Amino acid sequence: LRELGRLDGARRPEIRDLTAADLDGDGRPELLVCRGTALCCYTGDGKERWAFTTERLVRCVAVGDVDGDGVKEVLCGGDDEQIHVLSPDGREKAKHKMVERLIVGQGGTTLPYVNCLLVDDLNGDGKMEIVAGCTNSQISAFDGQFNRLWNHGGVYHGVRKVAAADLDRDGQKEVLAADHYGSVAIITADGRRKTGAYSELGDVAFDVGDLNGDGKQEIVNGSGTGTLTAFAYPVAALWSFNNYGYAAREVMLWDVDGDGRPETLVASDTGYLYVLDGSGKVKWQADLGSPVLALTRGTAGIVVGQRNGSVLILDRQGAVLAAHRLSSPIKRLKCVDVNADRVDEIVIVTESNLCVVLGT
Repeated sequence: LRELGRLDGARRPEIRDLTAADLDGDGRPELLVCRGTALCCYTGDGKERWAFTTERLVRCVAVGDVDGDGVKEVLCGGDDEQIHVLSPDGREKAKHKMVERLIVGQGGTTLPYVNCLLVDDLNGDGKMEIVAGCTNSQISAFDGQFNRLWNHGGVYHGVRKVAAADLDRDGQKEVLAADHYGSVAIITADGRRKTGAYSELGDVAFDVGDLNGDGKQEIVNGSGTGTLTAFAYPVAALWSFNNYGYAAREVMLWDVDGDGRPETLVASDTGYLYVLDGSGKVKWQADLGSPVLALTRGTAGIVVGQRNGSVLILDRQGAVLAAHRLSSPIKRLKCVDVNADRVDEIVIVTESNLCVVLGT
């Protein structure tokens, strides 16, 4: 692995999120980085294209055509309690002020700092909905004009991650929201709260996929205090994996062995990457020597980031194919084909808020 570029390496305000999308239609994705009080748009070679600045920390970014005009918008949110909707060139088109407040006893901030954003067609009508998860245990869904469709509290101590999946095969997607208290909340497209998936008290990492080939989506919930549990839907526990009290930092479902069914990959503070079969048994494990803090996949294989600053590419049997070492722990990874050559580059964010692009 070699370093292809650093994004604004001379200045390092906090990076909270990043994503990639082809905003100008040239076939090459731009990188969108939440850096301090700004959302910055970079080309794949690290040149800043534009920056949108707010008054407070920017925590999250998402991309989608929210107004139905055939052009993708960029959405960002953070500690100014706003969802900002931007054009592909960074001009603000709309914004929405979050008004939902903390319910006493649920934990988190008093004010609704926007921590997670999701843009997806939840109900199958061809129009995008916007889901915002906040640090004050509140989650809300809106249409493209910010008419609120539903709201729930009780995502305890704040929303860590949001995703959407059709769990019951009815053509509509459920919203899944991870909290800091051991649970994945499940909410239907029309706003009905269902029984959530609980593993154990702690920060939650999760993923969704058909583990057993029955055509239904299962949920795998990994806790920051060591328990990882797979659930069918409607929620019923299928199996658990003992991580010996160490945090499950990331959970990723991916078909590692090519049999048509995803395995569960667990990035663990034990320093191991575990790969589990559909019944929760260990297929293989790789002792990587330092806690595994970040996990993703790309064209080259499985990619992990570690506390010792290492970024490793592993093959489907767990052998290390390539490595690169940075000076601080890795907190975020994303595989993106930034130069449109059909080979993914690796975008890395470190604990020291350096953003680096690696290639093979």
